[in-house]
Amino acid sequence: MILDFFPTSTATHRAQLKELAMLLEKYPIGNLRFIFRSKYVQSYDRPRFDELLGALYDHYSKAIDIYGWDAFLEKGQGLEFMPMTGREESGFQEKAIQEAIFYDLCSYFYRVDDFICLPKDRYEVQDKLGLQRDRYQMVTVDESFELKHHGIVFNEHLIFYHPFLRRNFRANFVEITKYIMDLSHLKNTTLQVAIDPFRLNRKESYMEYMEADHWWGAKFNIDRLNDPLYVGQTIYKRIPNDKIFMEYPIDRIEVNVTQDGHLKSFAVEELTPPKSILDKDQHSFARRRLEYSERYRLNKFAHFIWDSSTQNFSHLDVAVIVHDLQNYEQRFAIEFAKKDEVKNVDKIKLVRVDGLIPLDVVENLTAYFFRENELIEEFFQGK
Repeated sequence: MILDFFPTSTATHRAQLKELAMLLEKYPIGNLRFIFRSKYVQSYDRPRFDELLGALYDHYSKAIDIYGWDAFLEKGQGLEFMPMTGREESGFQEKAIQEAIFYDLCSYFYRVDDFICLPKDRYEVQDKLGLQRDRYQMVTVDESFELKHHGIVFNEHLIFYHPFLRRNFRANFVEITKYIMDLSHLKNTTLQVAIDPFRLNRKESYMEYMEADHWWGAKFNIDRLNDPLYVGQTIYKRIPNDKIFMEYPIDRIEVNVTQDGHLKSFAVEELTPPKSILDKDQHSFARRRLEYSERYRLNKFAHFIWDSSTQNFSHLDVAVIVHDLQNYEQRFAIEFAKKDEVKNVDKIKLVRVDGLIPLDVVENLTAYFFRENELIEEFFQGK
């Protein structure tokens, strides 16, 4: 954190940074730079926004004068925030300070760690709005919820889907929330979603925007869904040097199919390379995409059940399984780790559908959730 460069920085300055980040998090856009740079803040938040930003700017400016501008630039050379060109131009110092504040805000903005292992009394938005939740802390979607692409309008409030549905767990929402909107119109089903427990704003703060980022699912062969012998475990492993290998550092998916009477259960888990492999630079091209936490690794997980008696899927949920980094090295080394063989830190369910669920719903929600993972396509194509 740039703030730590300065001996004059105090707990008050860190609190100001955190408060400013939380103020900005109340808005739908997950792109902090866009909000911060354009000051996309409603009038009712503007006075506090300006006050916090002004106080931080004054502190950084005075601290740089004390610390030394040349020393500050030297310290910042290895950091992506520092503009290294145009130093002689007017306004360069102001731009550098703004970039330093932005860089430090990222330490607090949508911190993944804040959403892991939450006690029941920390679901502040749900409690404040009286939202009933189940044992997985999910809420049932009914006519009082107006689902939108980047948030949910509930009465006069704007609430949010769980941030683990955001791209890379902390950026913008992309296609999956559009598909959740479609799921809410399905007949003979119940839809449950996980809600961000901390972010709450007025409904007037909502805005639509587009992000040119798409991920498409694929069909798979359903001929053996009624076959009781169609069970077992399958690994789909990414082939090194494949052109799509550059998209996201995925090692494999593990698919476990079991049968219990007329119910056939599918469990799909995505595994990304552990720190030991990343440190050897085998996946250095995408390493930054996994630096969402210094403590945890999040595996995407999907579970769906085929009911041969109704010829429909009866259950579908997507979730993340959370491991600390040390245990994840052990989990990665074991294929199809048995229950409690490697203890996880948390499991957070994000979307759940129960009822008579068409095949295309299972395919699409799973594909959108496991975006940038071509192995999911192979699975649904029956390869």
